Amino acid sequence: MKIGVRKPSLKKSIKARTTGKLKREVKKTVTPGYGEKGVGLIKSPKKALYNKAYNKTSFSVVPPIAGVSGTSKNTSRQQPRESNYQQNYDSQGIYFEEENDFSREVQPVKKRKTWLWVLGWIFIFPLPLTIILARSERMSHALKIILISLAWIIFAVIGIAGFMNGGDGESDTVDRSNTSRSKVEDISFSDEVEDEITLRVGDKYSKGYIEVTAKSIWDSPLEDIVFVSDDPAVASFEMTKKLLSTRMNYEIVAVGAGETNVYVTSTDGSVVSPKIRVLVPAPTAVESVTIEGGDKQLVLGESVFLFASVFPENAEDKSVVWRSSDETIVRIDSNGNAIALKGGEVTITAETNNQIQSTISISVDPSKKIMSTKVTHKRQDYVNIGDEWSYTFLINGEPAGNLITVSVGDKLELYAKISEDDSKPDVGEANLVYTISEDDFENGFTSSMDLYVTENAGPHSGQSAHFVVSYVFSTIG
Repeated sequence: MKIGVRKPSLKKSIKARTTGKLKREVKKTVTPGYGEKGVGLIKSPKKALYNKAYNKTSFSVVPPIAGVSGTSKNTSRQQPRESNYQQNYDSQGIYFEEENDFSREVQPVKKRKTWLWVLGWIFIFPLPLTIILARSERMSHALKIILISLAWIIFAVIGIAGFMNGGDGESDTVDRSNTSRSKVEDISFSDEVEDEITLRVGDKYSKGYIEVTAKSIWDSPLEDIVFVSDDPAVASFEMTKKLLSTRMNYEIVAVGAGETNVYVTSTDGSVVSPKIRVLVPAPTAVESVTIEGGDKQLVLGESVFLFASVFPENAEDKSVVWRSSDETIVRIDSNGNAIALKGGEVTITAETNNQIQSTISISVDPSKKIMSTKVTHKRQDYVNIGDEWSYTFLINGEPAGNLITVSVGDKLELYAKISEDDSKPDVGEANLVYTISEDDFENGFTSSMDLYVTENAGPHSGQSAHFVVSYVFSTIG
């Protein structure tokens, strides 16, 4: 007697659906009582009892075929389909049909018992495949073990998916009106995140991280969340980087003065994180500004750095904008550096972003000018004397190379000294007096002089090294 799962047979299954079905229909037509309940027990009691016991002690994984003997009830014994018409007879015995007025009330959709389906899949359906693979003589033992193991792993994964997606099957009805399901179970901040923070306008806060717990291991909860700021005009709130599948960095930016809450919620609003209170105080405004040093008197080419003191010291925005009433007389940059370009008088203004101002007056003397100085020296001979030299260049007794203030008609005393560095130094000197003309004052000038150094000992005694020393005066601005 067979007990358990029947061995599947593709050949018999196809035959039952084709030629077997046709033969049964023919026998039912020509043989009285064929297919009726109880006839088999009369014709062959032994076979009938065996079939009944076989059907009770074994089962097939192949779906039953309607109309096939032994697998389903005879179609002649099936209940007729309900009709919307009710049979009636009038008082004369005449038959008529009357349509019933059924109310088409929509009934709740019954939810299938998913856990039964999952248990059946795990513990019943894989058995036939296991039996078939185990009995196969064409495969090696190792290959059988591998295929059977893979099959059971696949069946187990499908079963777990059924449990996760189908629920516990205890609900009697399914709400079809809400087909979406939030993937989020919980939203929280890490421990170091504060419940309340105070930021100045423009400041940013990104301490810690956000943790999102999914309802299912198959879900991606970060796709089902929304960052919320109750007042975006006070603070913005957004994700900056995903760290893991359930963890992310964030950033809060103070936009304007006020108070607001920021938090994270699931898309459907069913799950909400703890809220962070964001306080953004109004910035301290500038009350006064003063340009240090007061009014100035400059000469052409002279530059000066202007500094503005802002009160109070804890003012939020201490930046100032510098302006000159005439940029052709005094030019000033954004850092407060001013330079005199021509004679005249201007007003310099320092203004804060909240329109607090301070002014000073700068006058420029056009009769004087600051010039930069430079000295060059070039040797003009080919005499083989002197290896190392020392140089001294003076203007009006002061070292050359510095800034100098000049006027038209000024006389400049230029002095140059060049010495050879040895045990008996050879020294050469030269000087001249240069008078500044109007053209020199306007455009700058160069004055040159010759200087000779004569060898006083050795094979080249009496020979001289010839230098041309040039003083270069340049205008500024």
